[in-house]
Amino acid sequence: MANDKNNLPYVLSDLDGTISLMDFSFLKTTLTDIAAYQKASGNKFSFITGRNMVVNKAVIEQLKIKLPIVSCNGALITDPKGGVLAAEYLDKRTCVTIFREADNFDLDLICYTPTAIVGTADSNRIKAWNAYNQKQKPSHKFEITIFPDLDAIADAIADESIKPLELVCVVENDEERKAMQAIFDSYQDEINYVQSDAMLFDALKKGINKEFGLKKWAELINTDPQQVVCFGDNYNDLEMIKLVEHGYVVDNGVQALKDLAYKVIKSVDENGVGEQLERIIKHEYD
Repeated sequence: MANDKNNLPYVLSDLDGTISLMDFSFLKTTLTDIAAYQKASGNKFSFITGRNMVVNKAVIEQLKIKLPIVSCNGALITDPKGGVLAAEYLDKRTCVTIFREADNFDLDLICYTPTAIVGTADSNRIKAWNAYNQKQKPSHKFEITIFPDLDAIADAIADESIKPLELVCVVENDEERKAMQAIFDSYQDEINYVQSDAMLFDALKKGINKEFGLKKWAELINTDPQQVVCFGDNYNDLEMIKLVEHGYVVDNGVQALKDLAYKVIKSVDENGVGEQLERIIKHEYD
């Protein structure tokens, strides 16, 4: 799968907050610049995201993705048609217990499987994905599985009708944040959890993060992971940006990530990634 057209590097970019806006849309200039890079490089641009793969059908089409895609913060790698190339599932018993404990605190907790988003009807995250799904054309729609409560989700995980790759918790205040952290901290030998947005926390199998996903992705396409150009904005990008030689962070990104960046570029609202891709086409990295 290796492709050395014009000696341009492979590129792996985060989505939300890096190239996509708050409403999951893209600036027209960003789409234009990514399309130009795909053409110049021989389709060497792909993305790495905390999102579930199933929601990205429209994105894959918009960005003209030909390479594998890393989703669920590194836990899932698929081909552009959704075929699973690698998956790292969370421990069943740990997930069951976490959902039951989260139910006691009335937390907004959902999970991702390779084929669906799973949650309750009153989840704010589920509501956001439902709104997004309604705007999609039929071929881009995805499955959202609704349960009456978190205890019912725990039952479904226990009987293995659901196999989670990632847990996603949305908190609305400090009380909920503390409750969520207390639950996740109780299972630190089994899971990693990371903040991926101001009020959004993701839990994965221990040892799984975007660095893991990048390395597995690079192995699949037969390239050096340290030579992949990466773009990010948040805490879930830390390990990935630290690993690569050219790790760029948008100006709206968190300071901890900026401190590790090869370069801080313009914000997502200013097409920072697109403008940097224009420079990379000219073999300009600074």
